[in-house]
Amino acid sequence: MEKVLSEVIRQRASIHPSREAYVFDGRSVSYAELHQRAMRAGSMLQGIGLVPGDRVGILCLNNVEAIDLIFGAILAGIVPVSLPWKAVPQEYAGIIADAGVKHVFAAPMFMPALAALSATVKVHPLDEDLKKFLSTSGKLKPVVRKAEDLAAIIYTSGTTGTPKGVMLSHANLYACAALCHMETPGFGPTTRLLVCGPLYSIFGFGAFFSSLYTGCTAVLLPMFDPASTLAAIQDEQVTHALFAPIMMRAMAAVSDADTYDMGSLQHIQYGGSPMPENLLRAATSLFQCDFTQVYGLTETTGVGCALRYDDHRAILAAQPGGVVPPIGSAGKIGLGLQLQVCDDLGAPLPHGEVGEVRMKGDVISMGYWGDREENERFRSDGWFITGDMGVLDEAGYLTLVDRRNDMIVSKGVNIFPAEIELVLEKHPDVKECAVVSAPHEDYGEEVCAVLVGTGRKMELQEVRKWCEGKVADSKLPSRLEYMDALPRTLTGKVLRRAVRAPFWKNESKGVKG
Repeated sequence: MEKVLSEVIRQRASIHPSREAYVFDGRSVSYAELHQRAMRAGSMLQGIGLVPGDRVGILCLNNVEAIDLIFGAILAGIVPVSLPWKAVPQEYAGIIADAGVKHVFAAPMFMPALAALSATVKVHPLDEDLKKFLSTSGKLKPVVRKAEDLAAIIYTSGTTGTPKGVMLSHANLYACAALCHMETPGFGPTTRLLVCGPLYSIFGFGAFFSSLYTGCTAVLLPMFDPASTLAAIQDEQVTHALFAPIMMRAMAAVSDADTYDMGSLQHIQYGGSPMPENLLRAATSLFQCDFTQVYGLTETTGVGCALRYDDHRAILAAQPGGVVPPIGSAGKIGLGLQLQVCDDLGAPLPHGEVGEVRMKGDVISMGYWGDREENERFRSDGWFITGDMGVLDEAGYLTLVDRRNDMIVSKGVNIFPAEIELVLEKHPDVKECAVVSAPHEDYGEEVCAVLVGTGRKMELQEVRKWCEGKVADSKLPSRLEYMDALPRTLTGKVLRRAVRAPFWKNESKGVKG
């Protein structure tokens, strides 16, 4: 099959022009129209002087014009850089400068945030005049692309620091789409795939380009909203969807959630974090479909390991004392990919030992844009160092224990917060939680449990009692705090550094001892 996304779009328009490529806000866009509009957008980008390899910025919610610009750029060999619309002006400026963007197309609501950009950056408002221009005829100068060429730059969500631009090739996108097709039950040309994640992330962009490779129909939403998403599943007869667990929790909390008809749903893929068993059962009750958890990073084009649908079926059907796949695990490595858990010197570790997770395969991206020190994570032998710490069991299931940078060192003991969070999440009075380090004069760092409760607030001793016997005594929380909600990225990942920051604001550095 053709691997270059621009050629896939052309072929889809030629082979089945009238098939729905996507629907948005009640409007149906065929594959022929998608191709035509993308060609016009690409022609416009060429007309303002952009050439293959140049980067163009796009700042708007998910909509028709965003699709035009992203795929118009790809047809013209220009690299789209979608800006995270939940960022602040200095973050926009940082990404634009880092990517060397000279032209930005922005929805009117975002124009004030771009007012302070350098005079070398031209900002084009996505107003009615431009929308009309995008709908007029234009002739695209043909551009030949190869599978190994750069297709798009996706900036990471920045949960652990400054966002970095991940370079994704056409071959990366194809490998991701092929893996999704092979691993997802019923994913094919008749699929109606819900895309509610932002197009600036691999979560949203990845879903949309996978629908193009598959030749199915994407149901595009401007953004995630619990009630609107439930309505879209019902009204658009969605068969497949991608969510973060926090999104499913929000939908389950909608007062009339059980009145929506979810009968069309066949499969939900989720990621960003594991799903506690109580939430899995609630989601199963609401959606009545299969589930697959995917562990991947933007650097691995969003895929890697999967706790597959048959694993979930086994978990839900488990009898007390039976052997079932571990619900907290990230699953097993994807088809055609390789996985290692290594020590600090890069040597693979035996089953059961905690080490740093590495992956290898066609989904590993081209690296970070620019001459970055972090590019050392992309090794010359093809292995990518994820920065995640994990452990492999004898059956091949990977369980993540945390990010390397999130490790707590207390009384000389290395403590990974995720291990404690998995225990706390099972308490009936805990809605969600994050475990972070807090400064301690004697221990250097102490284990602080930050909870979002269901109503009743527990005391520290009750929390410790709950954890006793489930984690080592040296890992028991010694501090307890409550928050109304945990700060998260739009894709559902907890911003642990934001949770941690208040406890360290009076310290000169982020560690003690």
